Amino acid sequence: MRFLRDVFYGGATQTGIHAFIEFAGLMTMFIDGCAAAEAEGRPWAHADVHSGSHLPLTGNQLDYLREKLVCIYGTSFETAPSKPVNGLATASPRRAQRPRANTARAQRRAAAPRTSHG
Repeated sequence: MRFLRDVFYGGATQTGIHAFIEFAGLMTMFIDGCAAAEAEGRPWAHADVHSGSHLPLTGNQLDYLREKLVCIYGTSFETAPSKPVNGLATASPRRAQRPRANTARAQRRAAAPRTSHG
């Protein structure tokens, strides 16, 4: 899986579309969750909402995933009404907090001219 993530990342960077490149971060977190489940001796190949099992993720990892989703989809999760998935209630989305270390980078990015990526 890491090999395929790396191949994706290499191609995604060629697009120059930051949100698209962020999917590599989501893949990394999935791979890390699979590795943690494996280390615990838990089955992970079908860990999803459909099977009722899940990957062992820490609070920091969940915060990272929220941040990536907000980066990719903007505020869509914050403004959309929450609906159950397969009969399971979904948690209310929490606004992702940017680490303070990225403040200068975020300010530079916000000041940069916007380009269109059709």
